[in-house]
Amino acid sequence: MIRNLAVTMILCSALAACARPVPTATVAPTPAVSPALPQATTPAPAPSATPSPTPSPMPTATATGEPQPSPAVSIAKGPLWVPPGVDTPIVIYTRAYEYARSGRPPGMDNPALGCAPFDESRPVIMLTVTLRVYNRSEQTMGDWYAYFTTPAGQHLYTCHRDVERLPALPPGHYVDVTFGAFMEGGMVRVHGYVFDRALGRSNEVEF
Repeated sequence: MIRNLAVTMILCSALAACARPVPTATVAPTPAVSPALPQATTPAPAPSATPSPTPSPMPTATATGEPQPSPAVSIAKGPLWVPPGVDTPIVIYTRAYEYARSGRPPGMDNPALGCAPFDESRPVIMLTVTLRVYNRSEQTMGDWYAYFTTPAGQHLYTCHRDVERLPALPPGHYVDVTFGAFMEGGMVRVHGYVFDRALGRSNEVEF
């Protein structure tokens, strides 16, 4: 289901680039828009001091109807529980994640080409993650994105699903957003975080 869902997604070229440049100390990520990606299904706990559980065996894809992006996602008001030791202005929690085989998005070779259509002749692994993003600061998160890295420090090409753009997140509010991060070779442990232009980085979670 996951792979064929992605094939039928709205072409990123009709929207804009799907992935973000890696944030640095002086350059923050630029806005992005989303194609539709398969929804994560494997539940996982919120981040804590203990390692994340091992994900379930990698599934295969089956056919389904074409998903349609919605104009907005639901934003809710906190407060939320914050894990001990987390003092960042942005806090993220893992709601669900799944590793699955996928065709290769063209943006892995040329980011200007976006996330679709997938090249099924060049398979890769896709990590689909639903994150809960909580803004515990006193200012709005107006320009933010999620980033995923391998143990070797490689930033994975990433797209988001269902919405054309990520919403501005007011102080004290949270939102759930699903992302897809693509990797070559075998499945590896991945770390994720959110970066906002004004507030900086969130805590990290592991998948």
